[in-house]
Amino acid sequence: MGFGCSSPKRAQVIVSSYINAVQTNDMHAYKHMLSEDAGIDDPKAIALFADIMQDGVVTAQELQKASPYLLGGELDTFKRLTGADGRAPLLAHARWLAQVSTHGFAESRLMLEELDQILQASGRIYLQPIYGELAQSLLSVAQHEEVGVDAIKPLSRLGEKGMEALVVVLKDYKRKWPLRAFAAGALGSMGKDAYAAIPSLMQSAQQDPDSGVRSVAKRAIDQLTNQGR
Repeated sequence: MGFGCSSPKRAQVIVSSYINAVQTNDMHAYKHMLSEDAGIDDPKAIALFADIMQDGVVTAQELQKASPYLLGGELDTFKRLTGADGRAPLLAHARWLAQVSTHGFAESRLMLEELDQILQASGRIYLQPIYGELAQSLLSVAQHEEVGVDAIKPLSRLGEKGMEALVVVLKDYKRKWPLRAFAAGALGSMGKDAYAAIPSLMQSAQQDPDSGVRSVAKRAIDQLTNQGR
């Protein structure tokens, strides 16, 4: 069937290799991963999976094309991981990273870093349909003292939805002042996506009980107004 060996985890490797390729913004490396990591030695099979996965969505028709190359339970695993109705495996992975991070585990920091890497790379395009969902999960993460700050950077990459969540953090004086300061700084880095946050930043610059937060809010306002000129 075009595979050098049989492995019950091959379908997982096909999908995880795709996610790794998106994180590094190097889809050209995906074909190499299919050969080296998934054990696919048929050039036609490699080309097929690269074509199927390149847009981040696996349709029912594409699943049918892949089925001759997936042995036994591999097809069911591949279907579960990618969906047969046009769902994107990257969306499912991003959801998982954000939702698990809400528990505030020590491992959450690594998961948030991985989510941020995906948002920096080409995966950002594919994740736009769930920006609101990710923002809500990350807002929950921000409640945890241990990893809350680590949710700020990925929030700043979620456009308007991320901006709205950062404003919530900024205006909540019950949160630790470093978290509010990071939120203000992140808003300042968002450019046009955060113009609507300027009134909230002005309020924080005047009323936040911590001088450090007030200072960062003022700098963020300067950044945004200068970019808007």
